Amino acid sequence: MAEFDWWLLILGLVVGGGLVYLVVAESVRHEEDVHELEWPAEADWIAERLAERGATVDPATAIEVLREHRAYLALPPPEPATDDDLPVRGSGATQDDLPLRGPGATQDDGPSVA
Repeated sequence: MAEFDWWLLILGLVVGGGLVYLVVAESVRHEEDVHELEWPAEADWIAERLAERGATVDPATAIEVLREHRAYLALPPPEPATDDDLPVRGSGATQDDLPLRGPGATQDDGPSVA
């Protein structure tokens, strides 16, 4: 009977460790957890962090970026680039030259997804 008790102890430790991991892993805030009332504080934080790196962004612009980011997340995901979209080898094109594909793409950005 003593061997069975050890197995129960080991099983309890494994299950308990798994539950602790799940609780800790889900303690990170997600995009939907940040309310619009927090955006001014977040915008100030973003402006300060970028200023430390030498970039200047005012908090009002950061709030607009947060607003647009929230709108982007509400859209369906963009389609991955196809072989036709890839730059021709040796043309000097980079990953940044790939056309945008998705709901927000315009005629100048390349083909749009309907």
